[in-house]
Amino acid sequence: MRIHTAWGFLPHHTTNTVAVGTARASLELRAGQSIASKWVIWAVCAVTVFVLPADLPLWVRLCWALPVMGMAEVNWRVCTHVMDGLAQASTQGLRVRQIWLWWMTAINQALMGSTVWWFGYSGDLTLAAVGTSLQLIYLSAAMINAATHPTTFVSGAWINLSLAILYWATHSLVSIPLVLALAGMGLVLSRLSVQMAHSFEESIGMRYENQRLLAKLEEEKQVATEATRFKSQFLSNISHEIRTPISAITSMSYLVLKSELTAKQRKYVEMIDQCSLHLRKLINQVLDLSKMDAGMLQLEHREFRLSQALDNVLTMNEDAATAKDIALSLHVKPGTPERLLGDELRLTEVLLNFVSNAIKFTEQGSVRLEIALVEQTTERVQLKFSVQDTGIGIEPEHFDALFKSFSQADSSTSRKYGGTGLGLAIAKTLAEMMGGEVGVQSEPRVGSVFWCTAWFGRPETVAADLDNEPIPLDIPIWPRLAQPDAPDPAIPQALSAALPRPNDDSPEALLGHRLAWLSANDDPAAVDLIATYAAELKNRLGGSFERIQTALRQYDLPKAYRLLEAMGYTDPATLAPTQKTAGDLASSILVVDDTPTNLALMFDLLKDEYQVRVASNGERALAIASGSNPPDLILLDVMMPGMDGFATLTQLQANPASAHIPVVFLTAKNQIEDEEKGLRLGALDYITKPVNPPIVLRRVRTQLMLKKAHDFLQDKANNL
Repeated sequence: MRIHTAWGFLPHHTTNTVAVGTARASLELRAGQSIASKWVIWAVCAVTVFVLPADLPLWVRLCWALPVMGMAEVNWRVCTHVMDGLAQASTQGLRVRQIWLWWMTAINQALMGSTVWWFGYSGDLTLAAVGTSLQLIYLSAAMINAATHPTTFVSGAWINLSLAILYWATHSLVSIPLVLALAGMGLVLSRLSVQMAHSFEESIGMRYENQRLLAKLEEEKQVATEATRFKSQFLSNISHEIRTPISAITSMSYLVLKSELTAKQRKYVEMIDQCSLHLRKLINQVLDLSKMDAGMLQLEHREFRLSQALDNVLTMNEDAATAKDIALSLHVKPGTPERLLGDELRLTEVLLNFVSNAIKFTEQGSVRLEIALVEQTTERVQLKFSVQDTGIGIEPEHFDALFKSFSQADSSTSRKYGGTGLGLAIAKTLAEMMGGEVGVQSEPRVGSVFWCTAWFGRPETVAADLDNEPIPLDIPIWPRLAQPDAPDPAIPQALSAALPRPNDDSPEALLGHRLAWLSANDDPAAVDLIATYAAELKNRLGGSFERIQTALRQYDLPKAYRLLEAMGYTDPATLAPTQKTAGDLASSILVVDDTPTNLALMFDLLKDEYQVRVASNGERALAIASGSNPPDLILLDVMMPGMDGFATLTQLQANPASAHIPVVFLTAKNQIEDEEKGLRLGALDYITKPVNPPIVLRRVRTQLMLKKAHDFLQDKANNL
């Protein structure tokens, strides 16, 4: 039968880890205290020998003291042997050590129990009482180990007390109360030992369990660290492998664009170039993030001009701001130093993330980059960089998620504006590596201010400028940028009074009207038209050409039409007679997708057989479907900003003007539950991306044939 460790020795081959841990801890405590008590016992014995009354012969004192002192020496040797290898001892080794200590304690207590017999051998009850007192003192000292192993303590205590009880019971009838007191003391000590042992075992168990949990946690942490390191190394390696072909694609597409191409070929190559640039940017972000996770990213520490870094940031974002008519400005507060020591490349990367994000999320207004000196010492300075925009703003509850990897303000943000959510996470890490921090203040529909701080060193010597004159550190010099107090540049006007009249019957005017008509009818042929006649339309439309071209490349045809309408290009009578209209083709298809590349692909795939119209969001699709010229079929994406495909289909089904239009989902969501949901809502088919062109054409043709058959039967029923 298995014996609990609180009352007996450790069982053979036990698998109870708590019991083993308790036994090991109790042995360590008991042996350690016995080793430490050797000199205390020797000192007590020596003092006792000299302070006892002269009535007790010296030979009696020595016969008692010397064995006790020898006992202390034996205890020291036994306990030293117990401690040797205790941490690595097996279950059997622990059990053997417990037995050693039990025998040692029994002998010790028997030897101490003889004290009353030595001191009271002549019948002197006073000396006998002194001996009993020494026994009880020793027994009280042994109470320290009472909780570690009750069997050992209780056995030794009763051996000690039994010898004292036997002496008093046989030498004096008046000592019966003392005998009873000693017996009662033994019972109390026995029970107290058990209670202490339970508490000790529970505390050891809790400690051992905590250690086990900590060890498990450390093991899991190590596994997670290794997994993170492996992931980072894998991402780093695979990113480098991907960057090589992407660089080749980008370079070759650039060279191809410089050669003679047809308008269609140029459009295709431009799409390849745009997608490869986007993919390269994403890979660079993933590579940077993997380096940061693996601790492989190191900052440089060399001198640079702050003005040059800011110039690079504004230059790289100038085209994007111009395309959206956003005023991009710089404000440098007085006292900002020009020469710094630090990593110019990483600072530029942080500011590029802030400024490009501000432009991306701003439809109109301005983006302002501001730099200020926060703190300075003789060796370094702290600067604060703030980017203020007049964009969509952010709800306060989304602030915490902004600077986390793969996170954006909400799930629709990445669909509408693009991006992976890595930019701000990388910016935060880089700012912290430069000894600073990041933050944001924002108000929805008003704008945001993203800021970061960073510490930079100050050069020991300031290099001379072009005239070899030293430049003071506390005087900002911006050779090619706006001065600190310069006002924001005015937003370019959409029209120019010097442009030709839109109704001068010139071929260029007809092109402008044709472009407006195609845009008004959501016809993606407008994209091909502006690519084919880019030179003529650029001369005709002046400064508005870039904005119109950007809107068309993003397949935002309503915006392009509004810009053209503001310039007066709206007259359908000026259409060239050779151009096809919506009625020239038997069937019209509306493609709804928020990705320009997908819209371009579907347009080129379907345009030879059908009249194709496009919408970049669900709201525009609803307007087209319920208009005067509804499509015969709708190809609908699911993942779109704002109103997704499922919500769009629900609205289409609820409107009598569009409920009869067949809808086919064309989406990258390939889960079975998504397909079931789409079909349950009323879609007639569900096609997943990447698409197989022949299959798409066949399934579109099948749905249109069914639509025609349905319309024919409906017309015949109405006639009947």
